[in-house]
Parts: sequence; C-alpha cells; structure tokens
Amino acid sequence: MNRTRNSLKFYLLGLALIALLTTLGHALIERVIGQNEVYGSVVNMAGRQRMLSQRIALTAQTPVIESSTETQNKLTALIDEMDKAHMALAYGRHHELLSRTVPDDARLNALYFGSGELNHIMETFLAAARSIVAGSGTEGDIETLLRLSDGPLLEQLDEAVSIFQAMAEESSRRAELASTLLWLATLLMLGLEWFLIFRPQHRFVMNSIQTMAHQKEALAGEQARYELAAEAARFGVWEQPDIMSNRLVMTPTFLNALGYDAEHLPTDRSSFLKLVHPRDFDITRAELFGPPKRNRERTSVDHRLKCGDGSYRWFSTIAEHRASDDGNSYRLVAFTVDIHDRKIAEQIRADFAALVREDEYTDSSRQAG
Repeated sequence: MNRTRNSLKFYLLGLALIALLTTLGHALIERVIGQNEVYGSVVNMAGRQRMLSQRIALTAQTPVIESSTETQNKLTALIDEMDKAHMALAYGRHHELLSRTVPDDARLNALYFGSGELNHIMETFLAAARSIVAGSGTEGDIETLLRLSDGPLLEQLDEAVSIFQAMAEESSRRAELASTLLWLATLLMLGLEWFLIFRPQHRFVMNSIQTMAHQKEALAGEQARYELAAEAARFGVWEQPDIMSNRLVMTPTFLNALGYDAEHLPTDRSSFLKLVHPRDFDITRAELFGPPKRNRERTSVDHRLKCGDGSYRWFSTIAEHRASDDGNSYRLVAFTVDIHDRKIAEQIRADFAALVREDEYTDSSRQAG
C-alpha cells in the first residue's frame, strides 16, 4: 500500500513537472509571437521615419507653404507623426501601432543618445521643420532639412532599422534555443518518469499478477481438496442472506452431501424444510429459522434429511446469526455435516445396553424365584 502511494505521489509530481514545462513552452511561444509582432511594427515604424523625413523635406520646399493652409496642415501632420514615432522608438513612449514598448538595447542607446546622436539629429530636424511651418523659418532651416534628410538622418535611421532587425533575429534565436531546451527537458522528464515511476510500477503490477496467479492456483488446489474432503465427509455450507426473506444459498458440497443434482437443490426455506424428517420438522424450524436473540448467536440441531435416493440420513447443522453493519437485518450462516453413522452407532449401543439390562433383570428374577 505504501509503495502504491509513493508511486502515485511520484507520478503526480512528474505530471506536474510536465505540465509546468508545457506551460513554459506555451508562454514562450506567446512571448515570441508578441515580440515578433513588436519587432515587425518597430521595423516598419523605423522604415516609415525614413519616408517621413523625405516627405517633410520635400513639402517644406513648397513655395506656397506660407499661404496654403492645406500644405501647412499636411506638413504639421507629417512632423507630428514623425515626432510621435521618435518618442516611441527612442524613449519607449506609447504608440497605437505598438502592442508593447520597444525592448531596451545597448546598441539603440548608443545610436540615439551616444556616439550616433540620432536623438539630437532628429530633434534638430523636427525643430527646423516646425520653424518653417510656424513661418519663422529661414533658408538655413531649409538647408538643415535637406542636409539631414539626405545624409546623417537617413544614415542613422537606416542603422536603427538594421539594429531592430538584428534584435528580432536574436530574439528568434533565443526563443528557438529555449524551445529546444524545454523539449529536451520534457524528454528527460519522460525518461525519468519511465525509470523511476512507470518501470517500477510495471514490475510491481507484473509481480502482483504473478502472485495472484499463484494464489489462484493454490486456491484452486485448496478448493479441490476441500471438495474432496466434503465429498468424503459428506458436509456442506449454506446460508440465508436475509432471515426476513425465504431465499437460501447452497454450496455444491451441500448438494453432494445429500446426493442431489443441481435441479433439486433447495433454493428457499420451504424447499429445505421439505427435506426434513416429519419428526424433526418442528425443532429444525424453531432452531434454524426462529428469530435471533443477539448477534453471533449460535444454535445447533441434529435432524434427519431426505437424500437423493429417498432415504433419510442423520445430519448435524450448526448455524450462526450475523447482524448487518447497520444492525437492521440478520443473515444465517450454517454448516451441515453427516452424522448418520455416529447416530446409528449410538442407537446400536443404546439398544445393546437396553438388551443387557433386560437380560440382567431376567436372570435376577429367575434367581429370586
């Protein structure tokens, strides 16, 4: 029992670990999918900034920009869009196109705030563009836009796209490595479960099956010896499952003891009492089928039962009343053994003793006369 409980504990522990590994694998896949979505959006956003820088520089050169409200609004929208994307990429601000913030990376920090000075270049470019929109721009602001959009800004934005692409590839490789490790860990866990749980349990089950088979063979041998002894000694076991019911359950040994075939075996109280000799009927019914006085109460009766050949033989029946678990009902368990030879021997001894006493009385009477 303890071994079975320990095996069950190890089995549940193994299942829990496998469930944990499976959950980690699922979380990893979700994380990879989410990161790929973010990196895809980031790469597109960084690439769009290149396009926005070109459109802003081109629109800012329009001669009618100061007199055209539509052109000013268009340029303002482009500047706001580029500024908002820059805040998301450089400072991790919220952006509606990104489901998550941009992951932090040393290369990005160096590009935006270090030697790359992309943040300074971007702020300079946006400031010059806003001055032009506000009408306070100069030729120098236009030259700044053209110079930055054709040179440093474009180059640095290309570098940013390359860094974001490299980050996405590195994330995919890390996820692939982690997935491989989880797969190997799952295989290892299954192997450990086989060697530590299933294999010992399989051996235990096979040994139990073999033990049960040996016990079954031994029980069959005991049953054969029991039936042989019962046939030789002429005894049988029977019971009344519920004394409030007439049903009786007879064993084959009882059938052999009386010499009946299965068709004539008593199945209820009435058919059993029909086998009882008329002179033993009342005492048999009273002792065996009367109301019980207490649990485990035993009673016995010597009576003659009608055998298969029509003759009556003496049997002794010992019965015990056993209460159910709730105490609301009783069942009768009985053991009937053939005592015919003993009864005949007792009758012969009694008759012989009576004959001796009669002879002694006759001799005494003659001597007295």
